[in-house]
Amino acid sequence: MAEHSRNQLAREGHVLRKTTVSTLTRFVDELKLAQEAPSAAVLESIIKAVLAKRCPVEYQEVAGQAGFVRHLASSCDALALAGVSPQQLEGPLGDVYGRILRSLADQKLALRGQRLQQATSQLEKKHLTGISKILLDGFFSFSKTEEAFLSALSKLIAVEVTRPEPNSAQPVYRQPRITTLAATDRTHEALIIAEGILHLTSQGVDLRRIGILLRTPSAYAPLIESTLARLDIPSRSYLGTPITSHPVVVFHRAFLKAVDANWDNVDLLSALRWRFTGLGGTPAGDLVEQRVRTALPSTSLELFPQIEAFKDWPGQRFAPAEATRQLKRLTQVLEVPANLNPDLKTAWQWHQRASAIRTLHDVFDSTAASLSETPLLLSDFWQITESNLADLSLHERDTRRNVVHVMDLFESRQWDLDYIFAPGISDGEFPQRFSPDPLLPENLKKTFGMKTLEDRQAEEHFLYEMLLTRASKQLTLTYPRINAKGDPVLPSPLLASKGALAKPIAIETPLSGFSESTGQLERNYRQPRPWSASEFETYLACPWKHFAARGLNLQGLPETPAERLNALLLGTVAHSAIKIWTQDPSKNIEQIGERELERACRDARVPSGYQYERERINLLRNLRLYARNAPPIPSGWTAHLEESFSIELENGPAVRGQIDRYDQSPSGEIHAYDYKYSKAAGLDEKYPIQGALYAIALGPQVSRFSFIALREEARAAVLESNLLTNQVTLARQMIGDIVADVRSGKVPVKPVNPENCKYCDYMDACRIRLRSAEEEAPAIAMEAVQE
Repeated sequence: MAEHSRNQLAREGHVLRKTTVSTLTRFVDELKLAQEAPSAAVLESIIKAVLAKRCPVEYQEVAGQAGFVRHLASSCDALALAGVSPQQLEGPLGDVYGRILRSLADQKLALRGQRLQQATSQLEKKHLTGISKILLDGFFSFSKTEEAFLSALSKLIAVEVTRPEPNSAQPVYRQPRITTLAATDRTHEALIIAEGILHLTSQGVDLRRIGILLRTPSAYAPLIESTLARLDIPSRSYLGTPITSHPVVVFHRAFLKAVDANWDNVDLLSALRWRFTGLGGTPAGDLVEQRVRTALPSTSLELFPQIEAFKDWPGQRFAPAEATRQLKRLTQVLEVPANLNPDLKTAWQWHQRASAIRTLHDVFDSTAASLSETPLLLSDFWQITESNLADLSLHERDTRRNVVHVMDLFESRQWDLDYIFAPGISDGEFPQRFSPDPLLPENLKKTFGMKTLEDRQAEEHFLYEMLLTRASKQLTLTYPRINAKGDPVLPSPLLASKGALAKPIAIETPLSGFSESTGQLERNYRQPRPWSASEFETYLACPWKHFAARGLNLQGLPETPAERLNALLLGTVAHSAIKIWTQDPSKNIEQIGERELERACRDARVPSGYQYERERINLLRNLRLYARNAPPIPSGWTAHLEESFSIELENGPAVRGQIDRYDQSPSGEIHAYDYKYSKAAGLDEKYPIQGALYAIALGPQVSRFSFIALREEARAAVLESNLLTNQVTLARQMIGDIVADVRSGKVPVKPVNPENCKYCDYMDACRIRLRSAEEEAPAIAMEAVQE
């Protein structure tokens, strides 16, 4: 806001020093009437020392948690701003708060509220030369100490404050047309906004007359900015990027987490996935990630040659100055491309990266200067550094005028725009939900005039009323129908507001609603190779999954060690154990199973632990029950185990597979079996083609086919006689339909059981969530109208 005010004054012909427009905190600093403020790291270190010396019983379970220390620091700051003394508080909070203030005083430091009180008491002794009037703008409310300071200041010079009043009866000169659009999800919201901007520019509207206002910048800003950039819509953000979320800081955080875990490869991957490391977003980086995940839980650094210079870091302790020098060396891992793209936005990203590195190095230096010379681990030094980074932001330096302005609601107060888009007008986002403070109860806040939950909710309503007056011509409000998990999202209850500034809300169709693809490709997407017996079931379960796996040949990331002990591995072990036991039933099937499980888990590098023991016990129990209830081999019959087959279907494809077991009589009659490491319920319905294919491959001699569920006492789902014949006939028809669909290129998003989609490797590339949202759209829109 300070920058905007300077620019506005300059456009009106006023030549001013940069410091003429400043913040209240900086103004107090310039008066030099108060003690210095502690950095976040210093305040947190003081709190930790206070709690370590004598911690109240009520705080002992959480005293060691960083989140509690930060919340306690925030609570102390709020109490000081409200002018609350330790003597006014009861219980453990008053004791801890008092000892924190005394520790600060010993180091000649003071919290914001204390500094304002000190400045207030010293103001009468201060002669403010060169200042005749002070204007304060952009404030929604003042704390008690701020009000006392301004009151004392007004006795020396003229002080004028502009502050909006909720529920004001003053006439509003901006009353735009208001439209509400229900988008599919947040991504669709961003596209609606982008298309709306393009539509306005096609009508001759300048970009600088358009704004995007965000109530929750952390949820929407990256998505909005990347969408505008992708569509070549010039924009400028006034939000600032918290440095703690910048890739440079995230890289350092993940890298030092890997160091603290003695080179945990998962954390190293998290650190190196950013584009400026040379691996992020490249085929080489994808290959490294696949190799590392396959090799887990190994912590070998062979795949990371760029880490060689830092391999001795784990476990080492450095003095703060040396820790700073060591951490600054990490910039050698952050590559700068030889030829930067001349695009302005790309240049800004690299400029911001350089600014983030400079800021981070400066904070390294200031952190080291505030610590004693006691050696400490790099991870401990980093934790202190992060506390000092908490309130720092990187702001874009952009001198372009004809751009779309992206800002939050507080920034929008001094803007005058014709067209405004406001996404995220949904329940929980706007109005935001606030939880009770565990340290500062509501009755305490009311007693000392601090902001309560009721005040915060009232502020949300006031912000919404203010939003309705920000545009001169058109205000477009949007909300998503589903969240990132695919769960329904309700529109904000504020949309039904009947306040003085609210206009009737119309639920309209988006400028270009989501339309699902027909799922039709121009040609056969599958290469002419033999089909597997299970592939037909994959298509029946979901054509899109079949297309992704068999047409695009996409591969999911290798499982992590914790994910490897899955149904596939357990089924493989069970098949192997049953084969060995069937060949010699005198052996103990549980011993066979335990040996096979140990071998399989050793080869797959599955870690031991609770999951391993649980699955081992269940597997051995299932094998024991199978041995008790296994279908016997009739006298004189021959058992064939895990035999492969290959057949050519009439007017169809070649099919290959493997039959788990079939028994054959001397006369040629066959009983076939297929083992499934699952429950018996619905097996024949779940695999309508696989059993029939085995019967086709073995020939008309098959009189019985059985699926055997290994998780329910070897229960069998049996097909025989006419039932088996009918199943074969049906399977031939289904195979013909599937092959025809594949050859014609049909790939509709149509899973039989959408609940299984969360386990699919291709979920992120699928349209199932959008389709579900479109099906639910009429009901949700009707609910919004009723509200």
